[in-house]
Amino acid sequence: MKSMKNTLLLAIVAAACAAVGTAQANVVNVQFAGTGAYAAGSYSGNKGAYTSDNVPAPTWNVFTVAPGGTSGSMSNLVASNNTATTEAVSFTSAGSYNSVGTPTSPYSNLLNGFLVTYGPSTVTLTGLTDNGNYQLYLYGQNGGFNSVGSTFSISTGTGSPITGSNAVTAAHAAQSGTFQENANYVIFNATANSLGTLGINYVATPNTPQGAFNGLQVISTTAVPEPASLGLLGAGALGLLLLGRKRKTA
Repeated sequence: MKSMKNTLLLAIVAAACAAVGTAQANVVNVQFAGTGAYAAGSYSGNKGAYTSDNVPAPTWNVFTVAPGGTSGSMSNLVASNNTATTEAVSFTSAGSYNSVGTPTSPYSNLLNGFLVTYGPSTVTLTGLTDNGNYQLYLYGQNGGFNSVGSTFSISTGTGSPITGSNAVTAAHAAQSGTFQENANYVIFNATANSLGTLGINYVATPNTPQGAFNGLQVISTTAVPEPASLGLLGAGALGLLLLGRKRKTA
């Protein structure tokens, strides 16, 4: 009987340890858009290239920027599932515009509006987990304003793209109705600095006058226990405590 109790307690502990870090990834989506004559409209309810969080109608934070605006910030970002986060985003650029033509679905709105740069510009994410690990989906194909691509790199924190020393989106990639990696977006694995900040540099590809930054998806890849996992972990700790007491009194 005593052996069965010990086995049960150890099983609880093992289950708790196995459950920690299985929480669904936290995803935050941001769309850059113009205002007034350059309004791109909201991309809310539409999926980007990253869909593994399985949210049917993901929420996008629409960052509207007046034409000619060279800097700005947006706080209180919400996650893809519409829950609150501590994250914020800011930018420097030469302004924001819309493409001349509306790109084919699903590019409408997301790849239609963009920040434009004539030289190195930045987008900065704050409120992230200190030294936390993230995957960044960076959209940089402008759909028709100017036939150029954009080059991305990490300036604050550390990180590198899936391939190459930096990442370049293609100029005017074919729009077939689905997002195309290294054409409409690039993927970075990155780690925030000790203050929970990630900085992203973007610039036009060589020999082109303008580059675009249309939007981004930020996916936390740092393991965080779910509430249920924390409960199991607590139960496991209690089990170990009881097991230790029983052995001392045996």
